Amino acid sequence: MTGIDTLVVEDLSVTFATERGAARAVRGVSFSVGAGATLALVGESGSGKTVTARSILRLHDPATSVVTGRILLDGTDLLPLPEREMHRVRGSAVSMIFQDPMTSLNPLMRAGEQVAEVFRVRKGMPRERAREASRALFARVGISDPARRFEQFPHEFSGGMLQRVMILIAVAAGPRLMIADEPTTSLDVTVQAQILRLVDSLRSDLGMSVLLVTHDMGIVAEHAAGIAVMYGGRIVESGPTAAVLARPFHPYTEGLLDAIPRSGSRGSRLRTIEGTPPGVFEVTTPCAFAPRCRYRQPGCDREIPPLVVHSDGRRVACARCAELDLKGAL
Repeated sequence: MTGIDTLVVEDLSVTFATERGAARAVRGVSFSVGAGATLALVGESGSGKTVTARSILRLHDPATSVVTGRILLDGTDLLPLPEREMHRVRGSAVSMIFQDPMTSLNPLMRAGEQVAEVFRVRKGMPRERAREASRALFARVGISDPARRFEQFPHEFSGGMLQRVMILIAVAAGPRLMIADEPTTSLDVTVQAQILRLVDSLRSDLGMSVLLVTHDMGIVAEHAAGIAVMYGGRIVESGPTAAVLARPFHPYTEGLLDAIPRSGSRGSRLRTIEGTPPGVFEVTTPCAFAPRCRYRQPGCDREIPPLVVHSDGRRVACARCAELDLKGAL
């Protein structure tokens, strides 16, 4: 850990109790988010991204889940905190934007009142002052006619406007860390760009850190300084975004980038990653990606590849990484 990291996750594992037995959704994940920086947590559906993100706020049911490791927020481990203290952390020190704002907002409560509630509960503001602060935030994020919009219900908003309201709820208390879980899901490209620019602007203005959960590598390239790639519940590659995207070291990262359409490639066939991601009961080899890897060798079945630090500062979990890089294969 360094003095400039807002969040440090160390050896995080999450296991759920199911009728089929123990489901290991996250397996020894470690990463950090620098102060005022954005880290993108990337991977296909089922890789463990959302489970990891929700673990930071301890949103899993303790009766059916076991979470181990350390989650340090400005040096304080969140996992052993009493629930009463953790309740104060949620929404104040750490906030979260969920994938679907329509299901996250109260349909029976005016949108503006849902933002004002944060000011009242977290900041202790009187009702009218909280309403004024909320209307000012509405204007700050580009919601036209904020006084009228404040009084409307969620069903009267478009998807992009609903996501703006969710962002306002997330930042109203001035959190040190905001977790954005697929914040542009189901939005058109133009609105996606607007929402992500808004998140960037608020991050800069408020000095907060952002953990951006996404499967879209294009979003990562434009909005995240660092990247951590997940597969099968583990981090397989992490490092500065520019370095990882320019020259991926892990075969899975390479596969994700190869599947992105590029200008000038119209009519040509994209390279795909054969097979499907493993479920939580289906990781049968030490390297979860081995069954889909075109570089697989017998040695890949012997042990779990550790995250090895390379000369440019990135970490890669691949037994053949150095060999393949020397041969120019990656």
